[in-house]
Amino acid sequence: MSAEMGAVDAEQWAGLLVCALDEATRNSSLSREETLHRRMIACAAALQYFGVRKGDQVQDPEMVFTWLLGELGNSPDRLLAELRDIASTSSRGSEGSGSLHRAIRRLASVRMALEALCDVRSHMADGPKRSEAAKWCALVPLIPGGRTRDR
Repeated sequence: MSAEMGAVDAEQWAGLLVCALDEATRNSSLSREETLHRRMIACAAALQYFGVRKGDQVQDPEMVFTWLLGELGNSPDRLLAELRDIASTSSRGSEGSGSLHRAIRRLASVRMALEALCDVRSHMADGPKRSEAAKWCALVPLIPGGRTRDR
C-alpha cells in the first residue's frame, strides 16, 4: 500500500519482509510452508513496483529464481513425482494423516510460489534462465490449488 501511495521509504519493505521470513525459517518460528510463497510474492511485488536491481536478493529476478530452485530441489520432474505421490496417498483414503496434511500444505505453498515466479519471470532478460523459469511456471496447472481444512 505504501508503494501505491508513493511513500518515500516504500522500497525498503520488501527487503525487510524477505529478511524477516528468512530469519523466521532459520529459527523455526515459521515452517518453510509458511514462508516459501510469501517470500516469492514479496519479491514479485518489489519487482513490479520498483523494478530490477541486479545483485539484490529481492529485486534481481535471476537471483530470486536461483533461490527458489534451491528450495524446490532444482528438478521439475522431482516436484511432479512428489505431486503424484501425494495424489496417490490421498486417493488411498489417508487424508486424515498429519504427514499428508503437511504435504498438501507444502504443495499449496509451492503452487503459490510458482505463480509468483511467473510474475518474476516477466522481469527476466531473454535467455536460458528465463526459459528454465518458463518450464517451472508450466507446472502451476498440474498442482491442485485451494485451501486445506485444518483438522
